[in-house]
Amino acid sequence: MEVMLWELVEQSKNGDKEALMKLIKKFEPLIKKYTKELNYEEAETDLIISFIEILKDINLSIFPVKNDGLVVNYIVRSLNHKKINLYRRYVTNMQESLEINMELICDESDTSHKSRIIFEDLISCLPRLQRRVIKERFLLGYSYKEIADRLNITRQAVNGIKNRALNNLRKRI
Repeated sequence: MEVMLWELVEQSKNGDKEALMKLIKKFEPLIKKYTKELNYEEAETDLIISFIEILKDINLSIFPVKNDGLVVNYIVRSLNHKKINLYRRYVTNMQESLEINMELICDESDTSHKSRIIFEDLISCLPRLQRRVIKERFLLGYSYKEIADRLNITRQAVNGIKNRALNNLRKRI
């Protein structure tokens, strides 16, 4: 007789490693699917860790009845949220660093690579729009009007974005 998923979750919460391994095995296809979507080296490990955290934190008393479907739905939704967070944390950061590295390789006029790398690292914590304004203003030397025209906003808005970015950088330093 096969043990209900509900019972496996309950057993794993009580420290049963065998029940935990059975749950990981049952959700392995979903973990593999999300790993392919994330497409970075440690994605599977991160997803398994997230899966274990979900199981540890699940409060079984929130479910009105002992129903495997409700538990599966909760776990799938929770794991999907974790996948989205991992995507934001790792994949988008990798794409930005690839973009930055390509700029360094292609820019032969910049003889001071160290200062460029330090600058890129410093502004990497900024939101995308603030990072763009700072790059265009201080690195590329565009005027407020040129930046405003490129972003289709006012010069005052560009100045406000720049000031918020500089305040964020001051807090970081």
